[in-house]
Amino acid sequence: MARKSNPDSVYRLSVHRNGGHLYAATHPFLLDENGRRKYRVLHWGTLTEDLRFIPGKAWLQAPYSEREKLVFPPEWDLSAMEDLNAGPALFGRTFERLGIREDLVAALGGDAGRADAFLSLVFSFYSTWSASGPFACQNPSVEDVRPEELDRFLELRRSRYASDRLCAVDSVVKYSSMDLLADRKYGKRAERIHYVSAVETVTYSLDARVPVSYRTFPGTLGDARGLSVLRGELTRNGQGEAILVTDRAYDSFPSVVPYLREGPMVLCVDVKQGFVRERIRRLGDYKLKPAGMRYDARSKRYCRQYPLEGERDLRLNLFFNPQRREVELAQIEAEIASQRQALQEMADYRVKMDRKAAKREYYLFDLHFDEADGTLASFAQSESKIERIRLVSGFFANVTCGLDIPPEEAVAIYGLKYDQEKTGRRMRGALEFPAATLHPEDRRRGTELLLFLCLVLDACMRLSPVRR
Repeated sequence: MARKSNPDSVYRLSVHRNGGHLYAATHPFLLDENGRRKYRVLHWGTLTEDLRFIPGKAWLQAPYSEREKLVFPPEWDLSAMEDLNAGPALFGRTFERLGIREDLVAALGGDAGRADAFLSLVFSFYSTWSASGPFACQNPSVEDVRPEELDRFLELRRSRYASDRLCAVDSVVKYSSMDLLADRKYGKRAERIHYVSAVETVTYSLDARVPVSYRTFPGTLGDARGLSVLRGELTRNGQGEAILVTDRAYDSFPSVVPYLREGPMVLCVDVKQGFVRERIRRLGDYKLKPAGMRYDARSKRYCRQYPLEGERDLRLNLFFNPQRREVELAQIEAEIASQRQALQEMADYRVKMDRKAAKREYYLFDLHFDEADGTLASFAQSESKIERIRLVSGFFANVTCGLDIPPEEAVAIYGLKYDQEKTGRRMRGALEFPAATLHPEDRRRGTELLLFLCLVLDACMRLSPVRR
């Protein structure tokens, strides 16, 4: 008779040596369709030669409830994780080191008691979220912060990072109602003007790797105009020469050009835009390496820089990844086959369809409907759409303004922003309050400040102890 398994064995850590490195690992398993166990190796951190445990990404991102289940060998040195388990005490030391408490006390007119009470609420909310997981926290009762106090606090935060060279911007649209998911997917929010929306923008320091400030814009304000406002705030705080790094959340590149000359910037652009697509088309036919592009051994990509016609200090940096192109071309073929099969079934069974929704969903085909009953009459593969998608597969691009740097450095700068975006994307989802917090106005500023400080805290807690 087989020995009964110990349910705690999947949480027992052991030494895993790989490539000359020591890792602290567990061996969780999943059951396949036949009921057999499929084991894998999960690294919770690294080990020094004297068996000192250094927490890694898996441990740092795990809830407290999961950390407590881990069984460590008695001979391991766990001193590196003692501070990380300290909870509010560690949070307080982190905010002291970053100067957040000092700035908050100054912004509140020297009222240290009020500042400590607010930070205690931040620590409590963040601890509850970490222990319970995403979407398990209730909307907290937050004291409102006056506009002049909030502006003073954010001004003090920006002044602390005035000497930083790189500054990234990330934004997200929040709605007053959650029934707009389909409309948001297809860009229809402007047609629902009776819903309140706002653009939440967070500014990061890519040198210090922490969020610095945030700003709420009206949902009707264009992203290009928002960049100009943020640049003005940075200039007033002595960061006029900081390199602003941002993504492609704007209507079109010509709409943002007038604001680019306000300071140095690295701006991601959509390769589907005409001026980028034209330069890709000029590369001609190729199998592996496009003509005129050089290989960057560090990023393992091909790159080339173009000066933009009529724009003296604007340069387009074009990048090509052969492995990415292979994957995207295969995905296109799979999507074509999937859409064709679905459309054929709908045509055979005379399914009545909404024309606008069908054209959005089956965008790789030209659809023709029966005028009498609205059913799908025929469909044909759209060669022009597919050709445009295939043309830009494997390419991505950014534009630099006021910077004399090679494309290799431009893509390295944007890579730092992508690391921060991963943290921001995770926190936006996990610490999301109901959209109704956009109104009423009271307590909205306090709630936003609480979320921002949680974002700062989370960014610091997920750095390894060595980097911290």
